[in-house]
Amino acid sequence: MKLLRLGAKGAEIPCILGEDNIARDVSGIVADFTPETITGLVDRLSGVTLSDLPAVAMEGVRVAAPMAQPRNIYCIGLNYSDHAAEAGMAIPDEPILFNLFWWSRTEHIVYNDSQYRKRRNRPACW
Repeated sequence: MKLLRLGAKGAEIPCILGEDNIARDVSGIVADFTPETITGLVDRLSGVTLSDLPAVAMEGVRVAAPMAQPRNIYCIGLNYSDHAAEAGMAIPDEPILFNLFWWSRTEHIVYNDSQYRKRRNRPACW
């Protein structure tokens, strides 16, 4: 089960992507995935049969960040051997963990946002 939000900016629909790769609308259960609503979400969804929820078409639809307004973003650095080689560093024995604060996120970078690619053709994070 994966959390995702689908739709135009400001009108995202909270969804769950099940094992069948079908996005299901959970807006009747939770208004949006936020730091306030994420706590207890598993309990709220525990009795729900995903196939009973409305399916949401994903083709051509903007896939937004899975959580609106996160407070913190936790990251794993050098998580691929190619990434370590790219950085000219040895592959670490243990994962490198770091965090980014909420203001460091680039909200408009989403998987299907072709407008972003038209506006920028350089990395958003260095």
